[in-house]
Amino acid sequence: MVMIDEGLACDDRHIVTGFRVDTGNVFGQHGIFTEPGLIENIVQTAADRTGWLAFKKAPAKNHG
Repeated sequence: MVMIDEGLACDDRHIVTGFRVDTGNVFGQHGIFTEPGLIENIVQTAADRTGWLAFKKAPAKNHG
């Protein structure tokens, strides 16, 4: 399950992502977003930043 809806900002030190919790989210209980859901969102946000940093450091490819 993807727990990031959008990347809002990212630089060498910070990342900001957005996520909307729908009523059918597996990490919701009685209308409350639970701690495991927050942890999963944090993990996916960290992975997103790691990917962004790797992409930024990769050499540019010539597609011509």
